[in-house]
Amino acid sequence: MRIPAVRSAKPIAPSVRHALFFCLQKQNEVANEDLLFHGQGDDFHRTALRAMLPYFLGAVDPERALREHQLRVLRRELTEMENALASARVAGPASGQARALLTEAIEAGLLPVPPPGRELTAEDVVAGLRRALSTGSAEADVRGVEDPLTALTESRRALRQAHARIRARISNLKQAARENDEFLGQATEHHARLATLGLLPDPGNDELPHARHCPVCGSPAPDAGRIAVVIREDLVRLNGELNTIGRSTPDINAMIAEEQNKLGDVRAALANNQDEIDTLTAGRRAAAAFARHEKLPHIVDRREDIVAQITALEEQLGSAVQDDRLSSFISLVNSKIKDKALMLDLDHREDPIRLDPRALTIVADTARGPIRLAEMGGGENAMGYHVATMLSLHEWFSEQSRPVPRFLVLDQPSQVYYPEDAQDGTPVTDRAALLNLYKTIQRTIDALQSDFQVIIMEHADLDDEPFRAAVQARWRRSNSDALVPHEWITEDVPEEASR
Repeated sequence: MRIPAVRSAKPIAPSVRHALFFCLQKQNEVANEDLLFHGQGDDFHRTALRAMLPYFLGAVDPERALREHQLRVLRRELTEMENALASARVAGPASGQARALLTEAIEAGLLPVPPPGRELTAEDVVAGLRRALSTGSAEADVRGVEDPLTALTESRRALRQAHARIRARISNLKQAARENDEFLGQATEHHARLATLGLLPDPGNDELPHARHCPVCGSPAPDAGRIAVVIREDLVRLNGELNTIGRSTPDINAMIAEEQNKLGDVRAALANNQDEIDTLTAGRRAAAAFARHEKLPHIVDRREDIVAQITALEEQLGSAVQDDRLSSFISLVNSKIKDKALMLDLDHREDPIRLDPRALTIVADTARGPIRLAEMGGGENAMGYHVATMLSLHEWFSEQSRPVPRFLVLDQPSQVYYPEDAQDGTPVTDRAALLNLYKTIQRTIDALQSDFQVIIMEHADLDDEPFRAAVQARWRRSNSDALVPHEWITEDVPEEASR
């Protein structure tokens, strides 16, 4: 039998090591405000405790585990089948797509035209696509023709090279146009300065009388004619350059426009080339997937049958049934815990007290809201509720003949009553409370008619009953009756270390 566990991929088989969660309370557990059960601080143990508590209480039907295992197997089988069917749908395109691919293969000359009047089956389509894939490249090699994808890739490389060359030419032409514009601006400004607002005579008339006079003030200037000639020559040269560059600029602009048109054509060709590559690649991939799909084993869709079995098992299991049983059994245990809380005079003893099987703690339901064990007070309350819970559970285990060993080990429950600097044999601060604890334990043992044993390791040593009659051994070095015999000790042990 295996018990499903929360947050565990595998169910857990109950064993005696799980039963010991309810049989042991170590010294750091018996009065712990945060942990109620032995081993609860370990994550794995905590998961096992949540799973095992309902089982050991008897809330789990022995046949239920088998049904739950069957349910898990069916759910796993349903998931695997859905995944297999989904993979088959992805691998195989729709019949319309397959026929379209076959038509493209025929138009590309990879396959012969099928005879008219014959209805193509799915097997025919798959076989044709596989033939096109396997023979297309071989036939291309025989004819010396490149594979279409290779040809498209080479064409794309050539187009990209052309694209780069055109962009370089456009850049050079634009640079020339900018240089022409800069020269025209500078030359025009220089021409304007030399023209001196039209004061010079006509450059072609060198024999005028005023050729030896200053053109500004009219006074005689023997060198004025030579200077005027130089200026006139510069003007003639500038006029020629302005006319030449002015005529070349429109030609450059026209060349730029022509190259930009070529660049647009190359870009369009690149886009078309990429579309063809994408189409060819997608077609080959889909054809290959469709051909692979033919090789997949035929999957029988059993989902409807599996779902029906799952539904039937879920109805048989009915989680509410187990939840009701667990709630009922916990309620009966809670009444026992409350009785012992009253005997031990614990805080919140007048409030409803309950064991929380999920949080693995004790809760008091008050008018202010639920109060958990960690919020109930000091160590005396924590120890008291630990003992009350363990005794109550063992009463239930015994009465219901549950498979739990009939003993409880407590390690030093009196620690909450000792002063902080207490030594062995130091009287407890509240003898009456400690004695009441042992009386409560004795009542439980008596009620179960010796079907239950409590083993306590204790520092306190009371003379009162039932403590005195229950003492089996006083292990102290002082009386030479230690747990470890004196003759076993070969080295001196300090008094403090022997405590």
